[in-house]
Amino acid sequence: MKLVYINNGKSTVFDSQVLALLKYYANNKFFEKVILIYGYQNRDEIDWLNKKGTNGITIYYYKSFPNYPFFNYLIKKNLFKLLRSISVDFSDYFFHIRGEMTSYHFKKLLIKLDIKQHQLLTDIRGVSIQELIEYSTANRIIKWLKLYNYRRAYTNLLKDQKISVVSEFFKKHLVSSIKVNESLISVNSCLVDESFKFNQEARVIIRKELKIKDNEILMIFTSGGTANWQNNDSILKLADKGIIVLNLSKLEINYKNVINRFVSYSEVPNYLSAADIAFIWRDKSIVNKVASPVKVSEYMACGLPIVHNGTVDLINTITTNNTDSLCIETLDDLKLTTILNIIQTVERNILSEKGLRFFGISTIAKSYNSFYTNNKNIQNS
Repeated sequence: MKLVYINNGKSTVFDSQVLALLKYYANNKFFEKVILIYGYQNRDEIDWLNKKGTNGITIYYYKSFPNYPFFNYLIKKNLFKLLRSISVDFSDYFFHIRGEMTSYHFKKLLIKLDIKQHQLLTDIRGVSIQELIEYSTANRIIKWLKLYNYRRAYTNLLKDQKISVVSEFFKKHLVSSIKVNESLISVNSCLVDESFKFNQEARVIIRKELKIKDNEILMIFTSGGTANWQNNDSILKLADKGIIVLNLSKLEINYKNVINRFVSYSEVPNYLSAADIAFIWRDKSIVNKVASPVKVSEYMACGLPIVHNGTVDLINTITTNNTDSLCIETLDDLKLTTILNIIQTVERNILSEKGLRFFGISTIAKSYNSFYTNNKNIQNS
């Protein structure tokens, strides 16, 4: 079996979620051949990707455009032109398409390329329609145009035989909202590569670098982006309580008890090991309810208990309150004594093992692969 993975555009999670998975496939000989087809809008993206280690992965590029209806024809045309130019027989390839919009464009080409529906997996990472409605600051016309495209893409999912989503609640949402057959949907949460695990040696080194004393609580907040639902400012209340907060995000916050760092992806596991507890605080919204935040996967893989407000269903499902997480309604409910009790009783290595069972790259890769190779056409059975 051979794999084509189609990814449209650069994102903050490309390295951790796309490239890491494809490297794992290539290094572990999951497929005879791994092809990445990358849709770029700016040629700088080609230079950016070419500088990354991609041994074992063959990369092709096509010119893509922003998500507006008047660009749909050009996107399909460029994608088709590229696929036609690749001198391979696609009948023994499986196509993993990241994102419902890219899948929507690709499905328009299936007949021309003689590709069967069971060769295609649409991988959906979030509820794009609700995200636009609730969080977009674009003007009304731009928002309407994007929504028009996403709504068509979602309706088109009814033609799919294989769909992957990031959480069980997302699966339920798709079944109830557009009546997708639940047996066609696989759940594959955001993964962590093999570097994410608790490292006691790194903990000592980083805490010394940050000048953190043994009796001080170091809480970590990480984010690769600055989206409105991240609620970066909420860490100010933590700092006011006397907690030292390591803000590992692009949004620098100059405040007492806040240490700002923005480090490379490869350095993140060491900083997570140095922390005592993690923090994620999101609005009550379907956008967050169905989510599988990358940071949650990374926190648990590094054995970090999590302080959260119960808005991400995945955290509620896989953690135990007051053992490896602390779920509170407001930050006023946060008590230092409770945090200390969790920190003192949690066994980081055991929690790390638990996180890797859920989110480890080997687990996710095997789950995807079993779904790729299941060629039963359930819709026609």
